[in-house]
Amino acid sequence: AEFVADLGAVPGVPADVRDRALDALLCSARRAQAVEHHDRAGRLCERVLQLADPGDTSRVWPARLGRATVRDAFRELDLARDDALIVLEAARSADDTGTVSDALLVLGMIESDARDYEAAERYYGEALTTARSLGRDSSAAEALRGLGMTRLEFQEEGLPAGLDFPDLDSQVLLSGGIGAQGQRDEDGVPLAPRATFGGARGFGVGDVGRGREVRLAEGND
Repeated sequence: AEFVADLGAVPGVPADVRDRALDALLCSARRAQAVEHHDRAGRLCERVLQLADPGDTSRVWPARLGRATVRDAFRELDLARDDALIVLEAARSADDTGTVSDALLVLGMIESDARDYEAAERYYGEALTTARSLGRDSSAAEALRGLGMTRLEFQEEGLPAGLDFPDLDSQVLLSGGIGAQGQRDEDGVPLAPRATFGGARGFGVGDVGRGREVRLAEGND
């Protein structure tokens, strides 16, 4: 794939070898992320970004969002935010609402890990609206889980919730993610849902723990 990228067509080598290689790299990155092999996932995303044409947004954007997720996992939050914002702005300009939805979910996760809960709530709220407009039920559910987690953070820190979502006013169903498993970081803060590669567009939020339920009653700690 690298020779073809550098030299152009090579006799005996399929013309689409680079596309095949990029797809295989993305597939491997998704698998690595699914089992939280972040180092491997990060290296694979970097290879995609090195080999892919910058205009190949169907691969570059998922790879950049994947790298953002890996950077978030290692708490390189500024770099993670930069990657996700680049994709968000480019996708908005291209009217690619599916990728906009993906990028908003990643940004919600990043801001939650950065403890900027107001920003996390804004991103998750917009992700919810966008996902619903597209009929993407799994993305909408993930946004609701993120909003529920963020509302919990507001309550634990004694802060007023910034936005009003009817879905969260009585009970929020958090399937999977951190709420189900009760995982916290070294400071005792609940961890945000881990994003992984997957879905029709090449990037989505992970299904680890999906099916378990935690009900967060309004006003409860």
